Amino acid sequence: MKELITCASLAVLAFAGCSSSSPEDFGAAEVSLGSVPSLLEIDYDDTANTITLTDGTITTVLPVRPAAFYDTPGFFGYYQGSGGPSYASRGETSTGSGYAISVISADTASNVAGAVFGRLGDTTMPTSGTAQYTGDYVAWVATSSDNVGQYLIYGDATLDVDFDSAMVDGLITNRTDNFSAGNPLNDLTFETTSISDGGFTGTTSGGAFALAGWTAAAGEYGGVFTGADGQEIAGGVQVTHVRSGTALVEAGAFIVED
Repeated sequence: MKELITCASLAVLAFAGCSSSSPEDFGAAEVSLGSVPSLLEIDYDDTANTITLTDGTITTVLPVRPAAFYDTPGFFGYYQGSGGPSYASRGETSTGSGYAISVISADTASNVAGAVFGRLGDTTMPTSGTAQYTGDYVAWVATSSDNVGQYLIYGDATLDVDFDSAMVDGLITNRTDNFSAGNPLNDLTFETTSISDGGFTGTTSGGAFALAGWTAAAGEYGGVFTGADGQEIAGGVQVTHVRSGTALVEAGAFIVED
């Protein structure tokens, strides 16, 4: 099986799913968030276990990193150093019907710092009650000017969903920088937002690096419900961190389950 994700415009989250005759039933959806060039395709090949970035002319292939060097809880790490370093992390839900990829690349062909995530099959959304979804978060951090990788972040993701009001919010906690001797980061808040068409988009707050001088601008997050009964969520995040004129982009992905 391959996932072929054609991403839309920069910093735009666009659901490509189609709803059925019931408003609670939703089909496959492909989503991009962050700085993802309009012509870029991101292709996962589970036979070769590679992630491919291509703009139709130049192709960058990221093999899985040997010895689990960039693996984090719930996600496998991928890397390609030629032509400009490229990094990615990919996770999938327990049923295999949802996936999320965080990717940054300084390769001039791809030049990406964002997330892609989606739903591969149909899901039926609950219409009442509440649920808490928990799981894993990962993010690659790159310089905003050229998308050169700087840090790998991982943590715990929790989303609270109220199906009666069709609202969702959440937190990313226990955020740790894997490249700086376990430097802790502040919690990242998913502000309350509405659920529509089997998914959602919203804004973030907090999440700054726990070092003097760094601030985190309001970011964005999004997700899609997956699984037969909407029991899983795959999603992405983008946050910009600033200190003394230097800007870093955090391109994150999360997988959570009820």
